[in-house]
Amino acid sequence: MASTTQIRHLSKPPQREEIYLQTTQLLNSKFSSLGDLETENEVLKKLMENAKTSYEINQADYLRARKSRAIFLKDTTLSIHSSLNTAKENSLSRHALADELGNLTSKLVSSYSHEKQSTLLEDMESLYMNLKELVGVRDYLLVITSVLHLSDSALSQITTWSSSLPTPGVPTFDPSSLKGYHALQLFVSSMARKLNLSPEGQFLHILEFIGWPNAVDLAGPSKRTQFEVAFTNLLHLQIEGENIHRDDSHWLNYGIYPLQTLVIPIGLRFNFHFEGKRDTNRIDKPEWYFTHIANEIHKHRLFLEESVAPLLSSTKYKHINAFKEFIFNLLPLLSRKLHHTIPDMLSHPAILAHTIYKCLAFDADLREEGFSLEGTTANSNKPSQTSHDFKNGVWEGLTEEIIGNEQWFNSWLEGERQFVNDQYNEIISEPTAWKVVDSDHTSIDNEVQTELKPTNSARRLAALVEQVTERYRPLPRFSSRTQFLVRVQLPVLELYHSRISVSLDAFESLSTSFVRAVPGALVQQIGHGVNSSTSTSSLDGLDKLVRAAISASYITIMLEKWSEDVFFLELWSEINTRVASRNTTISSSLPIRSLEQDSIHGAIFQELIDQYHKLIQRAESIIVNHICSEVELGGRAYFSSHHVSGEESLQSLLIPMSTLSACLKLLVWSFPNSMFIKLYRQIVSRLSDLIYDCRVVPRRTGHMSFLEATHIAEECTLWVQSCRVVLEPTVKHSGNPWRKLLDTMKLLTVPEDSFQPMVARIIKATPAELESIQDDLDISMLDLEDLIRIIQIREDFRQ
Repeated sequence: MASTTQIRHLSKPPQREEIYLQTTQLLNSKFSSLGDLETENEVLKKLMENAKTSYEINQADYLRARKSRAIFLKDTTLSIHSSLNTAKENSLSRHALADELGNLTSKLVSSYSHEKQSTLLEDMESLYMNLKELVGVRDYLLVITSVLHLSDSALSQITTWSSSLPTPGVPTFDPSSLKGYHALQLFVSSMARKLNLSPEGQFLHILEFIGWPNAVDLAGPSKRTQFEVAFTNLLHLQIEGENIHRDDSHWLNYGIYPLQTLVIPIGLRFNFHFEGKRDTNRIDKPEWYFTHIANEIHKHRLFLEESVAPLLSSTKYKHINAFKEFIFNLLPLLSRKLHHTIPDMLSHPAILAHTIYKCLAFDADLREEGFSLEGTTANSNKPSQTSHDFKNGVWEGLTEEIIGNEQWFNSWLEGERQFVNDQYNEIISEPTAWKVVDSDHTSIDNEVQTELKPTNSARRLAALVEQVTERYRPLPRFSSRTQFLVRVQLPVLELYHSRISVSLDAFESLSTSFVRAVPGALVQQIGHGVNSSTSTSSLDGLDKLVRAAISASYITIMLEKWSEDVFFLELWSEINTRVASRNTTISSSLPIRSLEQDSIHGAIFQELIDQYHKLIQRAESIIVNHICSEVELGGRAYFSSHHVSGEESLQSLLIPMSTLSACLKLLVWSFPNSMFIKLYRQIVSRLSDLIYDCRVVPRRTGHMSFLEATHIAEECTLWVQSCRVVLEPTVKHSGNPWRKLLDTMKLLTVPEDSFQPMVARIIKATPAELESIQDDLDISMLDLEDLIRIIQIREDFRQ
């Protein structure tokens, strides 16, 4: 909106001097001389037309503005007059209100210092105080009257009953005569509760004032003083109550009043979040309310230890630990929550298991915080009724609320058993279940260090068993832990043992001579489209056997490792202790070795370890038989030939030697050195006997020439060299298992000119001279009988 100065400026008529000046400046800018006016006449005309047009437009605007100004001035004048009238009325109202306020203020000011007449407010305050005192007197008189009336009524009823006895000395009791006495006791109890609620209400008011249940800081002297006074008043009330009712055990077990009152606001918040219809009250989120209580405990620990504990130390409750007692009073909140929700979880095993795990974790956290019943009223007052969560002064945790209920525990255990069985079936059914994993993944934790490369199924099964162990390791009850061991862990380990054993049975059935002779004879047993000959022959069959042996070996290693775990050592010790004390309720159900006196120092998994060791030995035996059979089958032409020819024998050696090399290569890659060397010795021993029986024995006594012995010795050297090429440098001294066969051939290849003197020496030798002969011949694996038997094979043998 334009200001007054602007309005006045615009209302002035045009100034001729200014117009002339502006016109002159415009013409000077367009025409520099009089001649320009004559030459540029069109420009001048155009300027004149523009000026005329501008004048007409401005004249029209002026007329419109003049008309609008008249209307605006009229409206503004009316508005100013209205505002002036309103201001005058408001001024009059202000003066009237000021006068009225002054009158009211004078009435409220006390006149005791000047006049004897009191104000209305002071009269009301005096009457209220008198009324409060009269109400207190009335309530006291009503209590006294009620007590006297009930007492007289009780005495009257008892006296009337005594006087109406039909036969002296043989009274007939009438329960109705004690109604007055019961009414008196109830009245006294109700008055005691009211006396308790009054200081409790004051204490709750102080707690609200200091900000409880948020983190409390009693930095100000006013807050600290009010809190300590209210806290001490509640303690004094409890002490007086215990002195009056010292013979009533119920009073001795009532906890600490102030600490119980501290829990009330926390309980209200807990109920608000976890007992109503809010989103925080979810059955599948037990960690929310456990975390809530844990946070409350952590948040108030410093306050309880620095502000509350000193108040208790100056009273008869100095033996009570404020922090532990506070936790003890918080536990019923969680206990009630569990009792309300667990029944709904029985049809949801996963949620039930999750809740129990969170409960176990919460119990463990409290124990790490140092919580126990020592230093609480639960332990010091020796409660007459045993609670679910502590026995004999030992806190067994909130988990005892669940596992102490047989139905709930069995539901949880069945859910865990079903979960483990499902996991086991999933592990076994995977296409890569029997695939050998790399050495980087041979341990399921940092404690397992082994050269054995396990199969996927063995590694995952071990992880599953350890997972189950971690789940029930924190359980406080011995019987609960053994139930998990017996009904969950041992069955799945036995199932895996049976699975490997059945696979070995199937392999032996498919690798019989009958099946080899009649391919497809057992096709219905192994399924259509499966070739029994290829599934058990050569490397395919050996690979299956190796995986079975590896799986059983890895589980055996893990069983031995678990047997040395402190948890299982303690469990085994407890089992032995109970068996020794004739408490065989648990041991009778354990599928472990009979717990006789001589097995006390065994291991909890010893029976399973023995079974798996037998399974490993069986698998190793089948591996040795399979390799030797494959080598013999591949070298059928070599082993069945009785004619020694250098070129032919070398050609027939290629197939069995390549078969042996491939098998050994698979074994040395799959097994650690200790297991491989054991298998390698057995394989070489069998093959050495086979070569000796097929290539040496058929020559009969006195029918092998020096040349034939030389050819066979070269063949034996080739067997050794083929093994050395595959195994070294991974396996050192790979030729040692062949020493007996090599010594045999070394004895048979003694040059002809030296053979007869050697024969004479051996024939005449005594057992004491054997070592000297072995040193001279550079042999070590043949005794005197072997020497005599072998030298008789040479055709130039002469006795």
